[in-house]
Amino acid sequence: MALYGFGDASGEGFGGTLLTPSGIRYQYGLWGRDVSHASSNYYELRNLVDLVDLEMQDEFRVLSHLDQSVTELLLNETAHSAELFLFTDNSVAEGAFFRGTSSNPRLFDLILCLHHLEMHFSTFQDSD
Repeated sequence: MALYGFGDASGEGFGGTLLTPSGIRYQYGLWGRDVSHASSNYYELRNLVDLVDLEMQDEFRVLSHLDQSVTELLLNETAHSAELFLFTDNSVAEGAFFRGTSSNPRLFDLILCLHHLEMHFSTFQDSD
């Protein structure tokens, strides 16, 4: 099963969607004062982190239900895998995630958050 996420951010606002088997989930809004002086690279990566993090906190509930379903399938030895694809138009955000680091402390914190979320949902690996 594949889940697709699309996100984009700007100096004033953000938005993102997750395409899931149960439909399209989305979030959008304006940045608050706490990040009003951040870089565009920060906005882009923060938007993706927030999109995945909201899903993890069960506000969208799709990934949490998927996690429970995968657990049940593994216990029944009929596991199917799922993968989340996130798309962005910001090469710095993408590169920072794949490198696993950034010299910018704010970006580095976001990278750690994404990797933490990745590890949480990567607990069930296909043993084939």
